[in-house]
Amino acid sequence: MDRVLLRNAFRAQAPLRLPTVSPMQQRCFTQTPARHDTRYITFDPDVSDNLAPILTEIQNKIILPYYLPPHQRERVFNEKHRNSLRMNPVDIEIDGLTHRFSHLPWKEIPSTRAVFHEALRNMETTHDWSNFVRLLSGLREAKRVINTAMFLKMIRQTGAKGRVFAVIDAARQTKRTGLRFDLPQKVQEVLLFVQLKALDAAWEKKELEQALRWSTMVLEMAADPAHRLEKRRPDWLSWPVERDPLSLTAPLHLAAALAVGHNAGRDVDGRVAYWAKQVVAAWPAGKGLLEAYPAEAFGGRGSVSGDRGDVRYLSAAPLYIAPAANALHGLRLAAQVVEPALADKLNAIAAALEPELASKIAELKDGLKEGSLPHRVYTNQFDAQGGVKLDVKASPVEEAAPAEDAKTEA
Repeated sequence: MDRVLLRNAFRAQAPLRLPTVSPMQQRCFTQTPARHDTRYITFDPDVSDNLAPILTEIQNKIILPYYLPPHQRERVFNEKHRNSLRMNPVDIEIDGLTHRFSHLPWKEIPSTRAVFHEALRNMETTHDWSNFVRLLSGLREAKRVINTAMFLKMIRQTGAKGRVFAVIDAARQTKRTGLRFDLPQKVQEVLLFVQLKALDAAWEKKELEQALRWSTMVLEMAADPAHRLEKRRPDWLSWPVERDPLSLTAPLHLAAALAVGHNAGRDVDGRVAYWAKQVVAAWPAGKGLLEAYPAEAFGGRGSVSGDRGDVRYLSAAPLYIAPAANALHGLRLAAQVVEPALADKLNAIAAALEPELASKIAELKDGLKEGSLPHRVYTNQFDAQGGVKLDVKASPVEEAAPAEDAKTEA
């Protein structure tokens, strides 16, 4: 039933045939001018059964009411117009499809936060994920606010499902989606899942090359004026977001893994040296990850992590370990590739980061719990003695490029 509703409501293929009305009713209808809007957001109807009713609710109760003129929207939501709307509903026409509104109580309007994350939890198939950008765009069109905390949770939800490119693609359409790479934590968490993509593929060459491209794209977007902070810049943030020390280790890590794992330790295109220089310029020499940021970067009491540009989340051991382990792994690999003077600088940073990482692991009550993200990232990159591992999967002779690449190279 929900799938049928989705098709009827979302695919504006033909105008809705309205029942015959009396002259008085017809006169009332003509007082509500049809609104035509090319920005109308439609969802793919061929989605999974669990997702269909959620998108239906978002479409009918959040997105479509926004297209009503303000005075008609107020009429639809106002309890005192309940009876009059039975005889004289409000109609709007969008893309050739007429939508009819009767009374819609405020209490039936879903919470943006709840319904947004519920939709993400139920996205599984390719058809489901084709609605990701549309969902963000629809909520933005309807003036629904997705705050920093919601975006950060969204990044984790999509990353955990192996769909980090959906976030990158949404950020490429920032005017439509409102997603900006404007704060360090957003960029850091996206890049964490980009690196995880390569790690989970056992550093296979095509996956590594793609992840490296994605990491570069993320930093390029962070440098784009369209992604800059709209509000007051945090006082502590003395460098551009794209120059964030932790974020810069992501392309270094991926380029170094490519050189060590597939090019016999040779920096064939100079990318390892390039990113190594960026890291040593941004990361204070001889300091660990936490020391690379001023105390103010960890937020004040009661502040939401990341909301004002802080990186307070790194104070928590379970959230610190994965990004720090990636950074350390990248530093150690890169030091094997670049010239000695640059390698010494990378090793100096690694020497400060290593005990800090060990200390955070020791803070875990149950240690690195098997199956957890910290366990998955650390144990696949370091042995029991803390030595660097790089278990590379040999590339097939022929392999079709992942579908996302077509969009990446567009």
